Amino acid sequence: MLFERNPGEECDFPLMCFHYIKDDSIPKDVLIIGQPTFQIVDDITICKLLLRKYWIFCALGLKVNNMFFSEFTIKKTNQLVLFSVPNGKGSQFLKNHFDI
Repeated sequence: MLFERNPGEECDFPLMCFHYIKDDSIPKDVLIIGQPTFQIVDDITICKLLLRKYWIFCALGLKVNNMFFSEFTIKKTNQLVLFSVPNGKGSQFLKNHFDI
């Protein structure tokens, strides 16, 4: 798809992004790039990746038919809805999803 410059369909490799902007519960020395982790939820393999202030969840596999991913993935119109983790909840989010 990359070599052919074909973005594919929205259900091809959908992803969701979470972020925190100002959250004092996040340690200042948190990893800039974390080790990707994988989890299977409802027969969908999900890759979780930590990139400093952004947490990316990507569903692996073609034609992922999941309402949650389909609503929040990158759209053909280049729109992406970001989840903003509430202030004070970022540290718990990291513990729950990244064992940090």
